[in-house]
Amino acid sequence: IARQMITRATTANVPFSFVAADSVYGTGEIETLLRKAGKGYVLGVASNHVFRSWGKQRPVAGTAAAIARSLPKKAWRRLSSGGGTKGPRWHDWAYLELADLEASE
Repeated sequence: IARQMITRATTANVPFSFVAADSVYGTGEIETLLRKAGKGYVLGVASNHVFRSWGKQRPVAGTAAAIARSLPKKAWRRLSSGGGTKGPRWHDWAYLELADLEASE
């Protein structure tokens, strides 16, 4: 359903600059679709999801959990995702670039 929503929105020229999605929607096909559309994205993954960087000065490899543990404390930012039924929803985020990719890749 997520792929259909993104395809319909881009085909209809609905303005949006990014998508945030959980791993329940999958990551590979959605990531490719968004990259080809030139849209930003944040995709949640399971802690055992494996990443490998390429083309970076400082190689990164391992599970999401291991990579997160290896980041320095200053790499993290606590940001709100809005109010929830039980109060504010705060999440800790870190940005880590894994590759330099063009939209066509």
